[in-house]
Amino acid sequence: MSEPLRSPAALPLARYKVLDLTIARAGPVAVRLLSDWGADVTRIEAMADDNSVTGRRRGSDEQNLHRNKRSLCLDLKSAQGAQVLKRLVERSDVVVENFRSAVKKRLGLTYQQLKAINPRIILASISGFGQDGPYSERPGVDQIVQGLSGLSSVTGEPGRGPVRVGIAISDTTAGMFLGQGILLALLHREHTGEGQWVHTSLLEGMINKLDFQGARYTVDREVAQQQGNSHPTLAPMGTYQARDGLVNIAASSGRMWRGFCEALGAQALLDHPDYQDGASRLAHRQPLDADINRITAQFDVADLVAKLNAANVPCGPIHNIGEAFEDAQVQHLRMTRPATHPVMGEIELVRSPINLSGFDHPDRFHHAGPDPGDSGMSGDDRRTIALRTTKIIAEVEQGVGWLTLNNPERRNAVSLEMWQGLGDAAEAFEADPQVRVVVMRGAGGKSFAAGADISEFEQHRANAEQKKTYGEVASRGQQGLAQLSKPLIAMIQGFCIGGGLALALSADLRFATAASRFGIPAAKLGLGYEYPGIAALARLVGPSSAKDILFSARFLEADEALRLGLINFVVDEALLESQVRDYALRIAGNAPLTVHAAKAAVRVFDRYSALAGADEIDRLVDRCFNSDDYQEGRRAFMAKRAPHFQGR
Repeated sequence: MSEPLRSPAALPLARYKVLDLTIARAGPVAVRLLSDWGADVTRIEAMADDNSVTGRRRGSDEQNLHRNKRSLCLDLKSAQGAQVLKRLVERSDVVVENFRSAVKKRLGLTYQQLKAINPRIILASISGFGQDGPYSERPGVDQIVQGLSGLSSVTGEPGRGPVRVGIAISDTTAGMFLGQGILLALLHREHTGEGQWVHTSLLEGMINKLDFQGARYTVDREVAQQQGNSHPTLAPMGTYQARDGLVNIAASSGRMWRGFCEALGAQALLDHPDYQDGASRLAHRQPLDADINRITAQFDVADLVAKLNAANVPCGPIHNIGEAFEDAQVQHLRMTRPATHPVMGEIELVRSPINLSGFDHPDRFHHAGPDPGDSGMSGDDRRTIALRTTKIIAEVEQGVGWLTLNNPERRNAVSLEMWQGLGDAAEAFEADPQVRVVVMRGAGGKSFAAGADISEFEQHRANAEQKKTYGEVASRGQQGLAQLSKPLIAMIQGFCIGGGLALALSADLRFATAASRFGIPAAKLGLGYEYPGIAALARLVGPSSAKDILFSARFLEADEALRLGLINFVVDEALLESQVRDYALRIAGNAPLTVHAAKAAVRVFDRYSALAGADEIDRLVDRCFNSDDYQEGRRAFMAKRAPHFQGR
């Protein structure tokens, strides 16, 4: 078993962003499969409400369905809500919904409408009865589908009428199938680059779930009937009387039947002429069950479980729900994990039943089911955005979004987990109409960001696939900040170097203190410095000074950085936060449409045109990361010694 990978950024679906527009149960079950394995899921809700279709927002059902998600309240019928949703779709991989066809079209959520926004998008739809056909516009819920699918007709005791299964089985079945369909579509997109529409329904799921009972009709034209607790086609297999309760036993094969009789001293049953093979035991099920009950009633449940399992005859007790969770095997499997809710405190939720050898289950859910808008996108004047990492802190106060790099023990060097969090925070700030301006800073007061955390490169950039994943996650974080439509201010204390400088260069304005230091030490480490950072540097300081900074890998003091135009303001360290706050509040108090239009206009004017050269730069950067010099530079850095480069 590998070491536990507790960060969502390290889980297998971390690279995917999902928008969950579903209500009820089936859609959230599908999305839960994705969020439990690291997908970045935002639940889109029409309005803040303390209750939903599945109960109280802070009730057990809601918490179990919607853990590991964030929430955004949007009025999809308004122009502003539609525009925010469009921006989210542009950046997402999967949209999951359960609207009727007419509603989908009216809200702009048909596959063709979404594909026009993002050709790679996967639309996953779930309904009661299917996307077309005579029942397609009917409302569909589990109770109705259990009856319509025939499931109720084979559940319960013979002659006592149809019986509902005790869980929402058509919802959870359809949800699991839709989750599988989404993963298939993502695999297909990996090879083709194409998105697609995935859909299923409660009815389709339950017809498929009938399994052998359905095949009895499609192949043999045999209509299955109720058999109570007995297996429909095998005997003996069912529920039997013990001295102190009931027990389930399966002894239908010849080997198991012999093992049953020998373990319980029932030689007379083994020799009985009516019970000599499977067909005869099935034909004489009623007298057989009566004979078995007379034998099993002489033993306690625990005795039967011990004796029969020792003889390789499946046998088990019949638990209530509480007893099931307290069972020794369930406890061993650790089927629950804790989640922390800001009001409810620690709660225990049922984990994913999937076990992967390469990814141990996280020790806890990264957060509980969100309250409406619990992503920093609506709420009080001061609030914290729920992210999937504690190493990025995102807060909103008086129209200002505060984005903190929270890795002070490593001088805020940006890890893979932090790149993921930066992308999440950028999207939250972009979508929040209350945020007018964003301030980015480093925790601890000694460093803004000392580059990317190259100590984890060996773990996360060891092969081509890992390099690709790392690049996509880092690019999402970097570009998410660079493409904010709202003003972004970098508040710089201490070191601002390498990838940290690239983050600062993505800002519109940079405040620093006299003690701040700037530089790009890539040439000392054998690293490749990405083209967007180089282009931003050259635009600010000019090609000649950019070459000096890149070739020499030297550090610049704040006064030189100010003179070159690398930063906009040098502020007394004691006054830095208050001055930046005052400046941000001034922007937040201005007309947001005018400010956004001004930023867009300057961006158009400033946009570099040498896109043809970007591919060549990317090739050269890849060459750096694949070189012996890169390996030597990384080893030397970790060992705190001078590197010995060979130029290869």
